[in-house]
Amino acid sequence: TKIHRPEENIRTAARYLDFLREHYFSAPELGESDRNMMLLAAYTFGPMQVMAARKKAALAGYNPDIWFKQVETAIQSEEGRNIDDISKYVRNIYSYFKAYEYVLEKSGNESRQK
Repeated sequence: TKIHRPEENIRTAARYLDFLREHYFSAPELGESDRNMMLLAAYTFGPMQVMAARKKAALAGYNPDIWFKQVETAIQSEEGRNIDDISKYVRNIYSYFKAYEYVLEKSGNESRQK
């Protein structure tokens, strides 16, 4: 079946992320990085929970358009699921992305120097 093919799983996940972006996180006031962090959280936590956390963040005086230490803080105050895992999940992916970005930039600079 298709579920056992990694390529199909990747395509399905990409389509779902695109759906989330278009339907929940397309506001122009969201910066690209914050939008991506909220997409990752919504992928795991659910889009309605992230939207509720954005509202909760705004009511608590945080910026609902910024993920780190803003919406992330509102999500961490939720009860029920292991919310700390969601914050760690998003932070881990962000860390890997920044490391990858650094490696690409460094290899690009080395190529230009040759």
